[in-house]
Amino acid sequence: MKERGKGIINYIILVLTVLAILLCIWNILREKQLKDMPIELSVIVRGQSSEGLDNVRRGIELAARDYNIDVTFITLSEENNVEEQKALIAREVELNAQAILLSAADSQLLCSAVAEAEEEVPVICFESGLTCEDHAGYISADNYQMGEELGKLLLNRGIDRGNVLIIGGDANCQSIQEWRAGVLSVLKDTGITVSEQASIHAGTDLSQYDAVLALDTYHLEAGAPRLAGENRDIPLFGIGANNKIAYYMEQDVIYGIIAQNEVEMGYVGVKQAAEAVRNGEQSTLPEVEFRVITKETMYEKENERLLFPFGN
Repeated sequence: MKERGKGIINYIILVLTVLAILLCIWNILREKQLKDMPIELSVIVRGQSSEGLDNVRRGIELAARDYNIDVTFITLSEENNVEEQKALIAREVELNAQAILLSAADSQLLCSAVAEAEEEVPVICFESGLTCEDHAGYISADNYQMGEELGKLLLNRGIDRGNVLIIGGDANCQSIQEWRAGVLSVLKDTGITVSEQASIHAGTDLSQYDAVLALDTYHLEAGAPRLAGENRDIPLFGIGANNKIAYYMEQDVIYGIIAQNEVEMGYVGVKQAAEAVRNGEQSTLPEVEFRVITKETMYEKENERLLFPFGN
């Protein structure tokens, strides 16, 4: 009887051991299967068009291939429309997006919408973030320093007095406000009188200005055609980089830009989303590179890499 009882115990131990091994194997295979499955990522930008984000989008698409991500790229019907962005965030969560990559239209008004979404999915901000206490940073270059360099670019061109128009500084998104603060910190002790407008509209008399500064890609692109005609002698400077901006630099309409590595920004955003979904955590957010570029330096190797990351 003792031998029989001992045999039963050994048999039970063997069965439990086999079951434990099978469970471990199943967990490993299940984990691998989950990692091999594509992640549904929604990218919500703060503008009407994705054209101004060509380089960011290329970085996103490159990382999507590397990390097996299915990307839905969503634009707004109106620039920096906060209510529309709130609705889109909620909609994408409802549609079972597994992560959201967000360029925030407003650094404060989106806090509650993002906090609610983060109860379900990770939300990673890029280009422009949130100032909420409970939200981490965002993927970008040092925006304040970029603004300072934009102001210095103007001064280095010999424009240290007169009237300067800043366009695009009205949006309450974090990146634009940091760019604006950086520019104004450089220009405040000069002989320059600064005027500000949301954009260059039809009734704007540009002849009264000695230079125009555009605080993002959208306003830089929109301002260039207005300064390419009868106002061609008024230099335009701004923040942003793509083929259209490079064209206007070659035409001596845009005199200089501050360009951040937008491909890296998009790539890192997708990488962070993949880590958040698959591992439940994200690595430390890196600071994105930026460079000061003029017509004279636009074809230097490092500058060309930011303007034309995948060639013309």
